[in-house]
Amino acid sequence: MLTTNLLVKACVGAACMLSLAAVAVPTAALGSGPARCKTADLRVDFRGENDGLSHRGLNFALRNVAPTTCTLRGYVALRLLDRTAHPVATGEYHFGGPSAGGPPIHTVTLHPWRRAFFTMYFGVGGPCPAAVFAWGMRFTPPAAHSGLVYYEGRFDLCGPGPAQVGISPLRASPQF
Repeated sequence: MLTTNLLVKACVGAACMLSLAAVAVPTAALGSGPARCKTADLRVDFRGENDGLSHRGLNFALRNVAPTTCTLRGYVALRLLDRTAHPVATGEYHFGGPSAGGPPIHTVTLHPWRRAFFTMYFGVGGPCPAAVFAWGMRFTPPAAHSGLVYYEGRFDLCGPGPAQVGISPLRASPQF
């Protein structure tokens, strides 16, 4: 009986020690990190333009406006919008990542007010059989169901529709 009581006390004591140790271990040591960024906690920033031979590149960033750190990984989805903010048929392709012979995609950690950068490219010059007109864009972060709208004013893309738009992976620093 005495041996059984000592065994029970030892097990209870060990369980208490394990639970205290679990409380004292930081979450980073347990393998969990910041959560994925929520669309409601992000804002889209226009970062400038770079033009090439019959192409136009627009640089953007998703800014974390939440008070907590979060992460993003992959490609932003893009849909062009007409003058009434309705979606325009848009074909998108990825460039700059491993599928295009570029570097691997990395997780971008966004501390409050920090940004993850990406670029979109589209054709603007001839020979161009038709033009597609757009007034804005809706960017949907990776693994999200809702997007952020950026209003550009009317701009032309080389057509015919659906307009083909290239998207780079999200990165921690601006490309240009």
